[in-house]
Amino acid sequence: MEQIPKGRTLSDMLDSGELDALITAADPAPYRAGSPQVRRLFENPWSVEREYFQRTHIFPIMHLVVIRREIYDDHRWLAVSLLNAFIESKRLGMARLRLTGALAVAIPWLAADIEELDEMFDGDAFAYGFAQNRHVLEAATTYAHEQGLTPRRFEPEDLFARETLDHPGDDLKRGAARLT
Repeated sequence: MEQIPKGRTLSDMLDSGELDALITAADPAPYRAGSPQVRRLFENPWSVEREYFQRTHIFPIMHLVVIRREIYDDHRWLAVSLLNAFIESKRLGMARLRLTGALAVAIPWLAADIEELDEMFDGDAFAYGFAQNRHVLEAATTYAHEQGLTPRRFEPEDLFARETLDHPGDDLKRGAARLT
C-alpha cells in the first residue's frame, strides 16, 4: 500500500493513467467532466448489479458501525440502543420517501422505482439485523479470507455484539414504513 503524492488526487491519477482503476462511491471528477481517459468498468453497472443480486441474493453491505471494545465492555446496552436508533431513523426516512403526494426528492418516477425495488428486495433493500444479513456476511467473511485479507475465515457472529445477534432487526417489508 502506498500513499498518493502530496497535492495529488486519486481522480487526477486515474485520469493521467497512473492508476488503472478506482473503486469509489462517487463518480470521479474526470468521469463527470467527460474525460475520454476514464470510463465505467461496465457500460450499465445497474443491470450488472441487478443480475448479480438476482443470482446470489447478495446486495453488498454499505456501512458498518464500530464500537471501541472498552466502551462496549463498559456499556453493554449501547450496541442494541444504536441499532434501535438506526432502525427508527431508517423507518422515518423510508416513510417520508414513500409519501408520494409531495415527493421527498425530485425524482419523477420515484413511486414506480420504489415499487420495483420493493418487488426485487421484498420491500427492503437495506435490511437491518444480523439474521437478515447472515448470507451476505458469510459471503463477505469467506471472500475476505480467500483473498488473504484475514488470517482465517471468521464466523459472522464473531464480528457483532452478542446483544444484537437475536435482535429482530427492522420490519419495513412491503410498505410497512409509515409516518406516525
